[in-house]
Amino acid sequence: MVHRRLLGDDHLGVSEALNETETIQLTTNQPHTQGLTVRGHFYVSVGSHEAAIERLRTTTYTQFVPPLVALRAGSGEFVESTPLGDLQWPANIGLTALHWTHPRCRLVRLSHLFAIHEHSEWSKPASVDLLQLVPGEKHVTVKELTLTANAVKELSPTTVTLQPMQVKSFELCVEGQYAPVYDGARSSLVDGLDF
Repeated sequence: MVHRRLLGDDHLGVSEALNETETIQLTTNQPHTQGLTVRGHFYVSVGSHEAAIERLRTTTYTQFVPPLVALRAGSGEFVESTPLGDLQWPANIGLTALHWTHPRCRLVRLSHLFAIHEHSEWSKPASVDLLQLVPGEKHVTVKELTLTANAVKELSPTTVTLQPMQVKSFELCVEGQYAPVYDGARSSLVDGLDF
């Protein structure tokens, strides 16, 4: 059951009506109170256990961790960039977080989407090359961080392996004056910070 609304007590334990309401602002700026409406989606998978698990894990990831696209006005100059949409990663690895921590560094959090013995193919350890997130760069330092990303665990190679259901955090820093991981003309994520 996703949600139910009762105008009278159903005598099943709480001794009150389950009458949840919400107040919304109409276009006429008048408040309007109505019964709370909850909507959801149900997915039904018919087939083998492995096919159902594969569909569950990949659909859950794409539905609940969708990519966030942010745009702003540009400077008028054409800046050639390489999109990250063509990552050559296994389907059992999810990019859970990707954001700037410094003008030349970004935080990356990866998740293995499958559990041990859940699927014959996708429950195996998977390796990814983190250099795909900084295309064209030769001098990249990769540090494995604690899960909360507040302490360095160790320096890491650029290709990392995740075990089933494992989550890891990394900091990728590009050496040099200019780094394509941050361009002030395209992002204001760190404006106002003093480095």
